[in-house]
Amino acid sequence: MNCDGALDFFATDTGFLSGSASRWFLGTEDGPFVDSGAGSLHMTPFGWGTSIYDYDNDGDADVLYHGGHEFLQFMDLTNGGVLLQNTGECSGRFQWDRRAVPFDHRNRNAMGVAVGDLDLDGFEDAVSVASFGVTPGFLLPGTLFLGPTGSFFDFTAQLEELWAVNEPPGFLTYREGMHEFHDGDLSVEVASGNGNNWVDVRTLGTFHLLSGARVNRDGIGAVVSFTPEGGPTSMQPIVGGSSFASQDALSAHFGLGEAERGTVEVLWPGGVRNRVFDVRAGERLVLPEIPCDLATRDRDPGGYRSCVEQALAALTEAGVIAARDQGRFRRGAFACKAGEYDLCLHGDRFQVEAQWTDGKGTTHDAFVEALDQKSGLLTFFGDGSPVEIHVNVLDACRDYGNYWVFAAASTNVGYTLTVTDTLAGTSRTYTNPSGRVAEAITDTSAFATCP
Repeated sequence: MNCDGALDFFATDTGFLSGSASRWFLGTEDGPFVDSGAGSLHMTPFGWGTSIYDYDNDGDADVLYHGGHEFLQFMDLTNGGVLLQNTGECSGRFQWDRRAVPFDHRNRNAMGVAVGDLDLDGFEDAVSVASFGVTPGFLLPGTLFLGPTGSFFDFTAQLEELWAVNEPPGFLTYREGMHEFHDGDLSVEVASGNGNNWVDVRTLGTFHLLSGARVNRDGIGAVVSFTPEGGPTSMQPIVGGSSFASQDALSAHFGLGEAERGTVEVLWPGGVRNRVFDVRAGERLVLPEIPCDLATRDRDPGGYRSCVEQALAALTEAGVIAARDQGRFRRGAFACKAGEYDLCLHGDRFQVEAQWTDGKGTTHDAFVEALDQKSGLLTFFGDGSPVEIHVNVLDACRDYGNYWVFAAASTNVGYTLTVTDTLAGTSRTYTNPSGRVAEAITDTSAFATCP
């Protein structure tokens, strides 16, 4: 809900019946959840079925929940269908968007709630199911037990008295004829949408297809993350049974706001991670489990590459992915991951790193700093030290059919500069011996690996 990399959850409670609000709990890096206490809403209604989803596709998670309840001699008619809107930019704070659910559901004992894109317009729609409905006849204020709470819901909270209290205390008489019960029903509310962009990701476990795969066909148990260009990362778990008596659509739906593309990463049950770059607005992506963990790539690069290639070949043969899409999944598997010592260029395709040797013969990693998608700087002694190497990887594919590597160094320190095309799995290494002033690198045949 606040896009900090930790999963959060929403828990319904008895609301105006006991003073315990339905509210959200924010996960932390250390593990414990922080109770929001309903934030500035103060008090919220009781609820059953709940869906956490981005109803306005602005890039952060919102909450929809319904619920009615019988308590003592009353029926709680407070929840008319509550949409809690994240106040923006993954704040983890919520406000009631009363206009988002125009139909008043308070007279429905709604219990099940599920969301999914029913009309395939890129905005998720909502379905709710009520066990029964009621036409009230003896309404009382919903704040009867608590008094005013300072919540906007004070003005909509209401109780239907089903049984009247008689003398002596403890004896009740049913208020027959004061209200009318109806059969339960189904409500479908279709989102009207706005101009915000979206992507839809369906996970596909490949236990039935690939050696080493472990995940069920629907990918239940996976956690899907999406990072739009220039925006925060949001997360959505794929769960079987999304809330009380309910099941949301099994695809992970993400709003992008105005962003045009982003990166999808999935953490599969068992700990394997896969990712796909350049997922574009409006795309419906099927992301199969490739049972080759990114975390093993540096420890066993040969084994990791072989695992990925075999998996992609098998998925193509099975018709899960098209042959033309292999490059996309290959790039996600092999792409550079930027770090203190790893410079990533051309959309993370090329990885640049260097090692240098001091006067005692000890080897150290060079520090890197990206300038743009084509170039970066390398220093040997950390922040504030002089720039030792300026490196450029140039795309000359259109005119010359390859990528060029140019570098200029202002040092006589011995170093080894390595540039790797992670997509093709090929590297070029450039070495300067200790004590010699480094010469310029002008390698115009570095990588014949276009496009």
